[in-house]
Amino acid sequence: MIIDEAIGYYTYRSFRNQPVGAPNDILWGEGELFLLLSDEGTVTGTLAFPADAGAGQKDFMDLSGTVTAWDTLSLRFVGKGREGSAIFDYEYEYDCKLAHEWDAASPPQRLCLVGTVRRNKDHGQAKAGATASFIVVKRDFVEPRTVPGVALIAEAVGMLSERAHRLRHTVWHTLRGDWQSPKMTDNDRDRLKSLGWYLALYQHLCHQPQSSHVG
Repeated sequence: MIIDEAIGYYTYRSFRNQPVGAPNDILWGEGELFLLLSDEGTVTGTLAFPADAGAGQKDFMDLSGTVTAWDTLSLRFVGKGREGSAIFDYEYEYDCKLAHEWDAASPPQRLCLVGTVRRNKDHGQAKAGATASFIVVKRDFVEPRTVPGVALIAEAVGMLSERAHRLRHTVWHTLRGDWQSPKMTDNDRDRLKSLGWYLALYQHLCHQPQSSHVG
């Protein structure tokens, strides 16, 4: 599979390994999983609780591990509670692989990983060694502009889209890119300084390395 297909956010649910019981009765954990895979086979990411993508407060476990197989994608990673969080003393280990993909499905099948999880350390009354089975289901990509508190407010969109603002922005970046270029003469720079552009450009360029092109 293409590695980019596996990168992203998932809904994570684990279930106690009990042969009977309604799903909600055997639910062990539910969270928001973020996976990042590299071409070298490293796995990083987070597992956050609660699972609600819009939750204002989350507790995180940071993940690290490896890709154990590529033909049928298989992963093994450890999650450790983040310092300062309510789950700082959590440590769980996960082993999973890509669920079977049918040649035809309607509606289209979502990417899923299935596997098992083990608690590696005691925390509170929970004892090390407990295991559960889990499934993670890939979420749709959410456009930032649709997320309250993340999307730009209407006033900002209006300001940024104004013709005068866009023109000023284009001219400024053009000048910044050409300021130290051989295309610009000392006479050109003197004329721009007289227009008051030099101060803003200087404040930016004084923090940039010297080169034939800045931008």
